[in-house]
Amino acid sequence: MFSNQRLVSYLCAHDSFMTDTRLACEECFARIDEEFLVKAKEESLGDGTTAAVVLIRGNRLITANIGDCRAVASIGGEALDIIEEQTPGRPDERERIEAQGGWVKEERELQLSKLHSMDLSDPEIQQRAERVVKWVTIYRVNGELAVSRAIGDIDYKGEALSKYEYWAFPEGHDREFRGDLVISVPEYQEIEITPEFDFLVLACDGLWDTIKSKEAVKYVSERLNEGYSAKQASQSLANLAIRSGSSDNVSVIVVLLNTEQVSTAIDAYFKK
Repeated sequence: MFSNQRLVSYLCAHDSFMTDTRLACEECFARIDEEFLVKAKEESLGDGTTAAVVLIRGNRLITANIGDCRAVASIGGEALDIIEEQTPGRPDERERIEAQGGWVKEERELQLSKLHSMDLSDPEIQQRAERVVKWVTIYRVNGELAVSRAIGDIDYKGEALSKYEYWAFPEGHDREFRGDLVISVPEYQEIEITPEFDFLVLACDGLWDTIKSKEAVKYVSERLNEGYSAKQASQSLANLAIRSGSSDNVSVIVVLLNTEQVSTAIDAYFKK
């Protein structure tokens, strides 16, 4: 709640919000991170959060994100990832972490635990089980954290980084850090919204752990064609992820971009 209570208000109040949105996003993310780190130090909190912002301004789709949220656009029925997760396994993120004295550890995990959370009484979920329960490679900053950018996570930033007593330093490491390993600088982009854009699915990793981008787009498209609202489609997709074994937080937002779909949604709303 700390971040989402501030992010919208800080952005809208920023002097450059309309003229230099990139600067506004970068400074607001930095401000929230700084404020939370003060709170974390005072209250001994090791928490952190990822964040993703999507703005629609005319025919421009603006995104700013940190961490492992993902946004997928349906363009003519095809899925296109427009926000890429920032994880330690990304070559550019790994290079940045290692340049600051950190390291990235890889581990393989068989996601058998998902079986215990699956609704295996549902034939649809039974069919999904083979795809969801699989070996995955997880990359972690200093062998611990699976994201490379975040608000908070004080142990990976500033003076707290060097004071943390439990790092399992690799052999030959000089035990020195030269900067923050986890940063709060968002990746920013602007995309033109063309008539082929249908909708956008914005979600945290709890969804993408069990559902692929292409599958999410297909599922939402089917629900919208059945008369679901964007909110109902997002709730249904989140529920599918939970029934498919997701044990993480599952937050999903569906944003309609196609003018015909928006008109249909408005008509359905006023007919209630």
